[in-house]
Amino acid sequence: MTSKRKKPIATKNPEYDADYDAFIHGLELVGLGVKSCRCDLDRTALFAAPKRVKLFDQKYRITELMENSFDAEGNFELTISESEEKAPAVRMECVYEIHFHGESPLVREHCERFAASELKLILAPMARQFFFSLSGQMSIAPIVLPLTTRFAQKLKKNAPPEIGAVSAIEG
Repeated sequence: MTSKRKKPIATKNPEYDADYDAFIHGLELVGLGVKSCRCDLDRTALFAAPKRVKLFDQKYRITELMENSFDAEGNFELTISESEEKAPAVRMECVYEIHFHGESPLVREHCERFAASELKLILAPMARQFFFSLSGQMSIAPIVLPLTTRFAQKLKKNAPPEIGAVSAIEG
């Protein structure tokens, strides 16, 4: 007895953009590095807090666009406090800058879309590692941030959702 196999239904992805896909495939990461960093610690407030709330803020933007290359940056801030309303006992900030080459001419909308979506896949792990390492240098418990920001995600009041996400983590 033979069985009939159903043919898969071919569907078009309405969100697929061939031009953007070609843009992504044409990108070459040329440079990546820390542009700036800073930290503040109120050790007394940190150790006195009965619970700790971490807020992780990340923003991405294009800083320069040329014919066949562009620069972007990711701004990251981590605060730890007793509650979202209290002054932070720990504040860590860093800015990473990144340089890409692409096929000429680069389209501004593609670069901005990339900065608002895929750039976080490159820069957020760098910031997570930086904050983890910096907490050791501050001689406090290692700060581990989740791989995803799907937990208790909030948006900053003045930032569009695609470029500024603030995540609250208790613990």
